[in-house]
Amino acid sequence: MKWDLFGLRVPAFSAAARVALCAALYASFCLCGCESMPPPAPSVSEGPARTPENSSVCYGIYRMESGVNDVQFAQMNTDFSPCNMQASASSMVWVTKPVVAGERYKLITVSGRRITMYFRLDGPSAVDFTVPSEPGLHYMGAHGVYEDKYSKQPVEMELVSLDAVLKMYKGTAWEPVIQKRIEELKNAK
Repeated sequence: MKWDLFGLRVPAFSAAARVALCAALYASFCLCGCESMPPPAPSVSEGPARTPENSSVCYGIYRMESGVNDVQFAQMNTDFSPCNMQASASSMVWVTKPVVAGERYKLITVSGRRITMYFRLDGPSAVDFTVPSEPGLHYMGAHGVYEDKYSKQPVEMELVSLDAVLKMYKGTAWEPVIQKRIEELKNAK
C-alpha cells in the first residue's frame, strides 16, 4: 500500500513505525536543539559573590515608542562562558546584574508592549558593550528614540537611569556606590 504525500507516492508505514519515527524526530529536536543558540544564562548565585569591588553594573537607556519591557544580551567574549543575560528594564532604562570585567555583551533583543526588535549577531549595534576593567558603575549611554534628542544632555540622562538602578539595588552593597555617583552628577551640573 502507498500513500500520497505532497504528490509523491510513498510506502505506507505501520502505526508502530509511524510512532517510532515521530518519537525519534521529537527526541532529535529536543536533545540536539539549535547549534547557533548560546546555552541559557548561568544563575546569579554561581561563582564568587559579585560586589562593587570585583564586578560592574552596567546601565543605559533604550527608548522605543511603546516603552521597553525586556532587553537581552549575549556574552560574546570567548574567554568567558557563553550566556544570555536578560537586563532588568523599566520604561526606558536597562540595568545588568553584576558582570565581570572583559565580558563583551551583544544586544540581541529589545521588547516593548507592542513590538520586539531582533538584532543580528554578526553585526554591531550601538548598545553592544565590553565591561570596563575598572569595577563599579558604568553608564552605557542613551539609544533608540532618545539618542538624537538627548545626546547633548548625558548628565541628565544618566541621573534618570540611576534612579532605576537605585531601585533595583536598594539594600545591597551597591546602594552606597549608586548614591555616591548620583551626588557626583548633581554636583557636576
